[in-house]
Amino acid sequence: MENLEAVLITNPNDEEQLKNQFLSVLPDTAFLKKIYNKLNNYFRIGYGEGSNETFQFNFNEFVRTYSLNSFLAYNGLKILDRNSVVSLSESFSKRTIVQFISEKDAIFDYLDLHKEAASIIQTILRTYGGIFDFETKINTGIISKKTNTSEKHVFKVLEQLKKDGIITYEAHQSDLEITFLVPREDDLTINVFAKKVQEQNQVKTEKVFQMIDYIKNDTKCRSRQILEYFGENNTEDCGICDVCIKKRTPQQPTFIEVSKEITSILQDSPHTSRALIAVMTYKEKLVLRALQLMLEDDVIEIDTKNEYRIK
Repeated sequence: MENLEAVLITNPNDEEQLKNQFLSVLPDTAFLKKIYNKLNNYFRIGYGEGSNETFQFNFNEFVRTYSLNSFLAYNGLKILDRNSVVSLSESFSKRTIVQFISEKDAIFDYLDLHKEAASIIQTILRTYGGIFDFETKINTGIISKKTNTSEKHVFKVLEQLKKDGIITYEAHQSDLEITFLVPREDDLTINVFAKKVQEQNQVKTEKVFQMIDYIKNDTKCRSRQILEYFGENNTEDCGICDVCIKKRTPQQPTFIEVSKEITSILQDSPHTSRALIAVMTYKEKLVLRALQLMLEDDVIEIDTKNEYRIK
């Protein structure tokens, strides 16, 4: 069987990007209280009211109304759903799915003939890479904002593109609903499960930092780090990862170390290369290479007896 080797490629920005992607969108108690308050205000639910009331819910319009981070708001609503404060319809977790199936040249021709749809088509193509190759989830709210038009118009254009054979298209937002399961009590509603949310956020934060440590830690077996990430602590070194291999491989001496020892020997008396190799513990190839570099740097010279001496 052919041996496979896994390679992890990172850059200095990865750590900050990882934190932004996962940690900055973890809703804390204060944010959950805020979004719950905004939800009640958005649907004009009074204190003590709202139990088992269902509403049509345009998520993108909601986050725009209150200038909320859409990812943070999405995660906050899912937490409210998991803790039975509200119930979100299944389509809430879905997105509009689009794939361009027409040839690119045909799309250029289509743009010339349908100027009113050009900005929406161009924005989708610029925003979502791979949309020619795969079914891609798009955010129609973002498209409408970028094109300075209504989300309703974006859906209308998508329907026309589908009808004209330019794209495949599935929409799931039209039947989005939210049901309030408990009477409005503002902060008291959130306080019931606030501690649990804090504990869950702490676990998620620790997992992220374990991922960062995996990248940075070159002293602990990779396999052990992965198993400990999943809660297995009684593990042994794998013996085959880069960390384990480095531990069992003797550290190679540097040319500086070899050169220092050569200098020390030659300060006592000149030596031929064979004499140096005989009295030194380094490999012949390493000694000869060090001598060559020292000659090039004019640190040493070789006399008529083929002996090296300090200049």
